[in-house]
Amino acid sequence: MTDQAASQSWEQQYALDWRYFATDDLFNYRGQKIEGLNLPRSVLRKLYHDNAVRWIPGIDGSQR
Repeated sequence: MTDQAASQSWEQQYALDWRYFATDDLFNYRGQKIEGLNLPRSVLRKLYHDNAVRWIPGIDGSQR
């Protein structure tokens, strides 16, 4: 898999994950009809922002 293909695959998965966690859309995922969880903003922040800050040093602009 090329870097470009890997990046596209990651972006597509990220978009699906966001749709599942952040919306109440009904959509097909791997042949299954699922409904998004429509999680509160505070939970989405923990999943996306807070985990990124923990896993990727310096992503928040701080020097650790």
